[in-house]
Amino acid sequence: MSHLASYENETKLRSVADWSYLRIEPVPRFVYLLLCSYITTITALALLGNGIFLVTSYKSKNLQRPIHFMLRNLAVTDFCSALFGGCINITTTASGYFYLGQVVCDMEGFVIGTFGIVNLTIICILSFSRYLVVCRPFGVYVPQVKHGRYALLFAWLWAIIWNLPPLLWGGYDLEGIGTNCGPVWNTRNLNRRIYLILLMAFCYFGILITLATCYANIVMTIRKTRTASSIHSRKSQEAEREVTKIVMSIMIAYLICWTPYTMVAIMAVSRPGMQGNQYVGTIPVYFAKSATVLNPIIYVLMNSQIRKEVIRVALNGNSRRDDEASNDSNTRRTSVLFLRRGSSVYATMLRNC
Repeated sequence: MSHLASYENETKLRSVADWSYLRIEPVPRFVYLLLCSYITTITALALLGNGIFLVTSYKSKNLQRPIHFMLRNLAVTDFCSALFGGCINITTTASGYFYLGQVVCDMEGFVIGTFGIVNLTIICILSFSRYLVVCRPFGVYVPQVKHGRYALLFAWLWAIIWNLPPLLWGGYDLEGIGTNCGPVWNTRNLNRRIYLILLMAFCYFGILITLATCYANIVMTIRKTRTASSIHSRKSQEAEREVTKIVMSIMIAYLICWTPYTMVAIMAVSRPGMQGNQYVGTIPVYFAKSATVLNPIIYVLMNSQIRKEVIRVALNGNSRRDDEASNDSNTRRTSVLFLRRGSSVYATMLRNC
């Protein structure tokens, strides 16, 4: 979080190299080099993982369902966030200070913040869509591409709405050890504090509650279905374990990436003017950046269908022909009808909805 707490009216980046002016104490050089190595690795892995999926989804005829449309846009936000924010952070961390000035600071804060909330909103929408398909609270729901487009439009509008206020009241400021920019969390202004509280309530706790509720219901529905079904095969048990593993991975990744940042933000908002340890304000920022790497691992590599498509495209340069894809689709529909009472059908639906 920002350690420019009581100086928010004077900490514009006109003399960013002047540490006494910014009230930030420089940390040992090896810390900057360590963080630079970390963010370089994260950026490279994020570009590689998301880039592979984007190329695969473009070439593959089997990855054109609504779920793949949403995952493709999730990969786009992760890729762009790593490309834009990662490159900036690599150079500023290597230099030991944010040398790019206030305009770039505002740009980084707004763009990365927007990408981040779009990303989280898409993850939230994916969980709710899967809940509708598997649990059927309102009857049979079949996701369509138009639903994905509406959801994506909502995600971008939602993210822009939450990231505009900081620009309107003076821009973003340095966080932690002063190598990246974000909202001014540590402020005495009542209106800004209300905004920050609402931001955390809707964009962290709201998403956390939605993920936990949707995926808990999905896992319970699959378990109840398998228990009540006459099909007690090893395959259905493996399907249930696979879904549970994916759900747990999603929840753990979300908590690891975003909980430290939110907790430090809560402390800053609840105690304006507090001057905390700079490392406490820095480490959560870099935890959050790891989301761009974890998302393709969870949503792509842990999905057996997408994983097979990645391998196929890598080996053959393209996916199977349309008639083969159509045959596979017919086979899946037949399997769904045949296994309607088994939990493996819900695992299949979860992977493809």
